[in-house]
Amino acid sequence: METVLVTGAGGYIGSTLCAVLLEVGYRVIGLDRYYFVLDLLRDLIANPNFKPVVHDEREVSEEHLEGVAAVCDLAALSNDPSSEERYVLEAVARSTEQQNWRV
Repeated sequence: METVLVTGAGGYIGSTLCAVLLEVGYRVIGLDRYYFVLDLLRDLIANPNFKPVVHDEREVSEEHLEGVAAVCDLAALSNDPSSEERYVLEAVARSTEQQNWRV
């Protein structure tokens, strides 16, 4: 049985994909920050072939990929109102990292 890592597993599309993958016989690692209650995924969590991992998708390490045959990267900003603020902060952080500052 192969293992698939799904980032964004706590979202609508990610949780739906996890359910489908489990149904067709994959082991699934659902990686997400799970801002919205992990309890909403109780059907997935009840499946012994689903492993929820509470982690920031931007910091996936080699350890997360051990034994993984495929990755479905569905992580994205959520549609909750605070995501607009996070989007601006993340955009500023990215542009700051990309610039070569001269003193």
